[in-house]
Parts: sequence; C-alpha cells; structure tokens
Amino acid sequence: MQGGVQVSPPKSPVAPTRRFRILIVDDDRDSVDLLKKWLAMEGYDVASAASGREALERISRDHPDLILLDLLIPPPDGLEVIRAVKKDRVTSTIPLVVMTVKRDVQSKVECLRSGADDFIVKPFHFDELDAVLRASLKKRYLYASLERVNRQLREANEKLLTIATSSAGWPRSSSVPSATLPRCRR
Repeated sequence: MQGGVQVSPPKSPVAPTRRFRILIVDDDRDSVDLLKKWLAMEGYDVASAASGREALERISRDHPDLILLDLLIPPPDGLEVIRAVKKDRVTSTIPLVVMTVKRDVQSKVECLRSGADDFIVKPFHFDELDAVLRASLKKRYLYASLERVNRQLREANEKLLTIATSSAGWPRSSSVPSATLPRCRR
C-alpha cells in the first residue's frame, strides 16, 4: 500500500469514449502520482492541485468533469472547497468525490450535506474508485445532456415566438395578447 491507496491492477483497460477531465486535490504526492497513473491508464485526462487555493483556481479556470478531493489539505480545507464549488452556479454541477482517511460518520454526513456527491475512505480499492467515478461521470454526462437539450428548446421557442409575433403583426417586444392564443385542453 502506498499513500493510502491499495495498489492493484485496473479492473479494465477499456477507456471511456470521451476523455473526461479529472482534478485530483491532495497534498500527498505519492497518492496523487499513483492515482494519476491509474486514471491515465483508464483513459482520463488528469490534473492535480496540492491545496484548496490551487484547487479553486484550477476548478474556476479548467472546469473539470469530476473532482477527487481529500479533506485534509492546506487551506482552504476540503470542506471549504466543497462549499465554494457547490455555491458557484458555474461549478455546482461538477461531481465532487471526497477521498479521505476520516472514517467517522459525522465527517461523511457533513461532506454529503455540504454538497459532495460521494465519499470513499482511504485506503480504497481501485474497483471501488472505478465504480464511484463511473456513476458520478454518468450523472455529469446526463446533466450536461439535459442542459444542452434545454438550451435547444429555449432557442426553438424563441424562434417560434419570433415567427408567431411577426406573422401576427405584433411588435417583438410586446407580449402576445393571451386572448388570441389557442387554449390547451387538459
């Protein structure tokens, strides 16, 4: 065992079809190096940060697809990073997985209530990490797909409204009189 991670070969050499970007936030260089090697073998793009401050800078700049976060890092600590990431509208949907030596229930509950998406205790097995990553990244992908479809629907509605208002002779800035709109039956 090195740096709180059980060393074993990866479960599967199959890489995801899209290269997800993962940010590892941990001040233990051995753990980071081991995780980077394993994640790269699994087909992920990997970056790291050794402190809360560096993590927040990288998250803001790079918008990773997932964050692997140790709680015990130089300031701000992991819990403060969780709160900052989840408070920001732009980064709030990034899955955040806590990996820590803290085994007590209170730490886990506090992390999850603060916005962490999952919590794994060091030392962990790569099969456990693999399952957590896949589930978290699936949520991220589905959320991004939903955002994309919602944006397309808003654009289509805007076009329809433009067509409807221009063909009815109403100025674009005014609202369409509700009496002239067809009613939907329920």
